[in-house]
Amino acid sequence: MKIITLLFLILIFSGVTLGLGAAQDVIDDKDINVVYFEEMEYPSVARQTRVQGVVVVRAELDEKGNVVSSVAISGAKALVPSCLSNAKKWRFQPNVAKKAIIVYEFSFAGGTCISGINGQFIFVSPNIATVRSCQRVATP
Repeated sequence: MKIITLLFLILIFSGVTLGLGAAQDVIDDKDINVVYFEEMEYPSVARQTRVQGVVVVRAELDEKGNVVSSVAISGAKALVPSCLSNAKKWRFQPNVAKKAIIVYEFSFAGGTCISGINGQFIFVSPNIATVRSCQRVATP
């Protein structure tokens, strides 16, 4: 009985510690202020294989708000490398945590793209980048 009680207490305190750590890592939207973002195109391999989805990137910032490193928290493997590369080009208003989150949303719109125009990039404040591509690309 003592062992079970001890294990129970360990689990409770471990959970509390983990919970507090997770709460401290939360970055509030009000602390994310984009100064500059770089548009991106739908990654060609992901477009050809019709990969859609969301990629969440956590960016580490320097004292000027430049992205010094980035890591994908979640997302499709075919989309992640392009997002990480793109995130390093963004600039934020510096915040106390020196961190920011960028949410990339990839999807296909209906219809046909005109040759040379493969999609659309839309930025929605505070940190959402939507990248769309067409179902097909028309060639003359």
